[in-house]
Amino acid sequence: MATKLPVWGIDVGQCLLKAVKLQEAGDGVELLAFDVIEHGAVVSGGEGDATEMIREALKTFASRNNMQNSRLVVSVPGQQTLTRFTKMPPVEPKKIPDMVQYEASQQIPFDIDEVVWDYQIFAEKDSPDVEVGIFAIRKELIRNYLMNFTDLGLEPTIVQTSPMASYNAVRYEQGADVKTTTVILDMGALATDLIVMEGNRIWSRPIPIGGNRFTDALVAAFRISFKKAEKLKRTAAASKYARQVFQAMRPVFADLVSEVQRSIGFYTSTHRDANIRRVLGMGNAFKLPGLQKFLQQNLQTEVEKLAGFQRMTASGVDKSPEFAGNIISLSVAYGLALQGLGLAAVESTLLPQEVRRSLLWRKKRPWFAASAACLALSGASLWVGNVLAEGQLDDGIGNMSFVSVQRPPTTQRAEEIINGNAGSAPVERAATIAGAAEFFQTLLGEVAGRRVGDAATLKAMAKLPDNNVMLPRILDVIHRAFAAALPKELREAETPREYRQVAERLERSSRPDIWIERLDMIYHPQDPAAIFNLPARSGRGRDGWAVRVIGGITMPNSAKWLDDNLIASLQRLGREPDRGIHVDEVVLASVEPMGKKSTAAEFEAPPTVDTENRGGRGRGDRPGGDDRGRDPSGGGGGRGRGGQPPKGGGISMGGGGSVGQPPGTTVYDEIARMKDKFKTIDPLTGEDTSGDQRFELRLVIRKSDTPTKMIPEEFKPKTEEKTPSDAGQPQ
Repeated sequence: MATKLPVWGIDVGQCLLKAVKLQEAGDGVELLAFDVIEHGAVVSGGEGDATEMIREALKTFASRNNMQNSRLVVSVPGQQTLTRFTKMPPVEPKKIPDMVQYEASQQIPFDIDEVVWDYQIFAEKDSPDVEVGIFAIRKELIRNYLMNFTDLGLEPTIVQTSPMASYNAVRYEQGADVKTTTVILDMGALATDLIVMEGNRIWSRPIPIGGNRFTDALVAAFRISFKKAEKLKRTAAASKYARQVFQAMRPVFADLVSEVQRSIGFYTSTHRDANIRRVLGMGNAFKLPGLQKFLQQNLQTEVEKLAGFQRMTASGVDKSPEFAGNIISLSVAYGLALQGLGLAAVESTLLPQEVRRSLLWRKKRPWFAASAACLALSGASLWVGNVLAEGQLDDGIGNMSFVSVQRPPTTQRAEEIINGNAGSAPVERAATIAGAAEFFQTLLGEVAGRRVGDAATLKAMAKLPDNNVMLPRILDVIHRAFAAALPKELREAETPREYRQVAERLERSSRPDIWIERLDMIYHPQDPAAIFNLPARSGRGRDGWAVRVIGGITMPNSAKWLDDNLIASLQRLGREPDRGIHVDEVVLASVEPMGKKSTAAEFEAPPTVDTENRGGRGRGDRPGGDDRGRDPSGGGGGRGRGGQPPKGGGISMGGGGSVGQPPGTTVYDEIARMKDKFKTIDPLTGEDTSGDQRFELRLVIRKSDTPTKMIPEEFKPKTEEKTPSDAGQPQ
């Protein structure tokens, strides 16, 4: 049943936030308001913090739009969700939910408890065929995404995927009776949602080609910045370099057509009666000049652009130039608002169950309060009526002149008052009960205060998974830096045999071979430099990781080599732009003989740091695998070099030999024996390792893109950018 409240449909895209506010009006809907807010950069496109850009756009939206007495329906990108369509066997309708539950457990490639999922039934009238669409998203993703809204006081009531919102918009506009099969192409910055709509049937898939692919093609062809390429793309039709621009983008055009043809071919192979007559393009990227004509020529099908919404009326809002310029990108927001009004064909939602329960309780709470008030009023009226009937009102209520609220001193006394029998005048008893109520209200307030603190902690913990994507990048930088610092001969040795050949040619003390024995990291929400007690620097106090690397090197007196090569490599590779992290500082804390007991201090966060992210232990990029067996606690045993597996429970030694376990010994005894044996001998080369050294590096890694002034020259844009006129005529 349609709601009387107006609905905001909010679509947060990679380039724009689009929002539409609708209300039912007769047989159609009325546009009450709309908004379009451009991000500072492309979300998830490697420029800036995506979460911060989304939050800033939502803040701007909330500040200039009236959200009171309105429902919110939001979208999630199709490429972040999983969509599966499956045919159901002919069964009774009441059995379908159980069958869908089973099908979902088979189709979703995650534990069913780790996802939020829903389904929609698609069936034609008078047809026994039933298809089910299953939609899912990982709980971690949707919770973090919704936090962008709830932290600002915005509470979505429905979450829908972008492809289904686009489908709802087109389906509402053209109606269910149209039998023509339509292909919807909703093009965003990073991907394109392809939706096939045939009567009540639907099929969709994401295509990993969006507007940014065209921009990247111009960046590569003309060696210009992304921003300049984006501007050139948008003005290509009017540019004097139009021919060169379109020639540079032609491969992307061809890739897009190929993906569309492949998708249509798959659909028609599984739906033999499908007759595709129309392609409808929408989305901001579909504004690209020449795209509509290119698709029409290669698909041999009529291609249209979304020009407006016929079933929507507006009082002058839709006449504004801004609305007309953005109409092609408002289909998702329009479909979301329609679902909120109860006018959509697809009614599934990916709103987590706990959020649904919270919203439901908030709706019911005022009614509970009103019911309690009415019940109390009824009871009071009944008592007053009885007393009046007996003519004893004055005697019954007691002396009101000297009545005051009396708070009990303890919880036990408050409970006795609440549960006790009436032994005094009603007014006096009411005063004592009111005092007990105040006592319990104070206790409740204290509990609520503690709950707020717990909620803040839980909210901070919920954001921890945001850092998960950064940890592989940190490890990648460190391991690539170790590999880059190695001499060319060692770096190119891919097998133990090749490594031994290099070792025979180069004396151990003169070949700078390095490896990682241990790696630890701690996340700090304010300034990771504080973990190492490094002095704070103005403008550089941002959250990030303190990373400690314990490593080994074959050279004596290696401090200068480490500073000139390894640290320089970490600074160079760790400051590559657009990674979301950067290496701010690298300090060589100590260098000491390998045989000496390590003096490295315990690595732990200060007591004030609550959020901790420790990295695992590992090693550098040396050929063959591990950390050469120097210390089992630091990452593993020695290198195996082939041979047969050991028999009788033996342990594989360097060179492929096997050692059987004597009766009464354990694996740990064998490890201890091996550790003692190879304490001063390299298990791979047999060299004396007494001259090796152990070093400790301390890295401060910030969770932000590299500041412009810190970007190495090799990663900076070319100062003399090549213009289209310099590129020459494409072949």
